[in-house]
Amino acid sequence: MKVWNYIFISLGMIIVLYIAGFDVGSAGTIFKVVGLEMNSTTREVINVTTSDSTFINEVFKSTGSDLGILAAVGLVIAGVVASFVTRSKAENLIILGFILAVLVLFISALVSIMTYAVGTDQNWVAWIIVAIMLPFTIGYIVALIEFFRGTD
Repeated sequence: MKVWNYIFISLGMIIVLYIAGFDVGSAGTIFKVVGLEMNSTTREVINVTTSDSTFINEVFKSTGSDLGILAAVGLVIAGVVASFVTRSKAENLIILGFILAVLVLFISALVSIMTYAVGTDQNWVAWIIVAIMLPFTIGYIVALIEFFRGTD
């Protein structure tokens, strides 16, 4: 599978688990970025707005937006320069932060799920989760390697 398949499957799984009531790391920040405000105890959607999301506030409404735009342009230039040095595509280096952020969020969700499964004192639950998630995690890492080698 391609790395984007793993990213969207991971994000979908994290969102479903968060809405179901599991504490999956910092998944609440995903909702804040896109403008969904949720109750932290009942997981009810309180407010849906795109004009007041953290993404819109950081890019367009904050006083440091000029600095943010300058930093984004700097990252693009650094990605282009690094692509000449490493002979890889500049796009790969630009989206590296997004891909790694999803991977870290997925791993934190996996740790939270395993903590919950081990806390039930039922070893078979933890083994089933390991049997399902270990091949998925290994596939995710292999897809990342293929993506950055250009053989994806």
